[in-house]
Amino acid sequence: MNISLSVKNLLWKHVEQMAQHKEDFVKRPFQDFSRNSKLSFQNTIMSLISMERGSISSELQKFFDYSIDTPTSSAFVQQRDKLKPVAFEHLFHAFSKEFSSQQYHGFSLFAVDGSVLLIPLEKENKAYRYFCRKGQQCYHQLHLNAVYNLMNHQYAAAYIEPRKGHNERNAFHHLFEKHSFAPHSIFIFDRGYQEYSLMAHIASKNQFFLIRAKDWNTGGILKGISHPDEEEFDFIYDKIFVHKIRSNLRSNLEAYHRVHSTSTPYFLNENVKEYHMAFRVVRIPLGNGAYECLLTNLPSDKFDKNSLKELYHMRWGIETSFRHLKYSVGLLDFHSKKVEAIEMELWARLILSNYSRAVTNQLTKRTYQSKYICQLNITNAIHICCKFLKLCGNMLSKNADFLISRELLPIRPDRSSLRKKSTQRPHKFNYRSM
Repeated sequence: MNISLSVKNLLWKHVEQMAQHKEDFVKRPFQDFSRNSKLSFQNTIMSLISMERGSISSELQKFFDYSIDTPTSSAFVQQRDKLKPVAFEHLFHAFSKEFSSQQYHGFSLFAVDGSVLLIPLEKENKAYRYFCRKGQQCYHQLHLNAVYNLMNHQYAAAYIEPRKGHNERNAFHHLFEKHSFAPHSIFIFDRGYQEYSLMAHIASKNQFFLIRAKDWNTGGILKGISHPDEEEFDFIYDKIFVHKIRSNLRSNLEAYHRVHSTSTPYFLNENVKEYHMAFRVVRIPLGNGAYECLLTNLPSDKFDKNSLKELYHMRWGIETSFRHLKYSVGLLDFHSKKVEAIEMELWARLILSNYSRAVTNQLTKRTYQSKYICQLNITNAIHICCKFLKLCGNMLSKNADFLISRELLPIRPDRSSLRKKSTQRPHKFNYRSM
């Protein structure tokens, strides 16, 4: 079975279906993409998805295999501007639904996090301006909120917003309400997501959460929770949450927990004065002498403290995915300075990442004589997938799987290094078309 070709045909099928109803995805229905052109509706979308870090001109030459009638950069920009960003968002969701979720002891695992992207806009834009100092160039930034499948290594949902004024918890509420996730899903969050309304929203849909919380001596929502006088514990916090302790409730204060929070449709509001919720509070020792606090509604008979520790450790997969998305897929190098076109490229990069993972997930892992277990080199696999998606990629149809499967890296456990911090700046695009 040719895995690369079958996944490519699956992606192409959805692009063809969109082409049959392209009036829903273009700015001028029944006018845009009505003429025969080498940059048709399908080719424009596929060229954006397979575009790498070169200039528009060089990427078009690669896509059309250096043909003498390769479209110009100007022609590509004109065709791209006819599309709506919703076209790529629709393709992302339609293509992602084709792949069933693998299970972790009967549960689907999703990590939720966000990442900041520097974008080089052509004009000053207050909505996307994050930092501006007199006499210096303004910084414009986007914030990508993502739900990442830790078992399939694919993005399940995403939400794009300006970084200025962004709220990761509100973004997740939006994604969780908009998209349907498989039953028995576990959503894993870092400390920035600790919030009662988020926990209540997930529990109301009969789903599960695992949230890292700040320790008692560092603030956070655990500061107002009484806990055992021990270094390590696992107990259920079962309370009725209210905004105000009224006089009729004072006879049973132990049953109530007062929270200072704004009204939210997922927790306390004008119509809901009391909300009953129970969750586990777990404090786990780490190897360096520190402790980690976790909040979850997972049953203790299936997930003990060690299982929760292992589960939260798996959340790091989304951090690794952001690194591949930025540096291997090429999300840091945009081919436009317009917000709409940048959003289209962002969705296109997510599609390419999911496509590459769909191919590598199905390829059999090869091993060679070594003291280490080996894994596929994802970066090289992405480059091969980019080549295969281009019009000239049909020549690779017989060799793509072999080329990807032979690119191996040894897995070296217990290796760590300090994170290198460097100043980030938006990349210059003087050689790219607007």
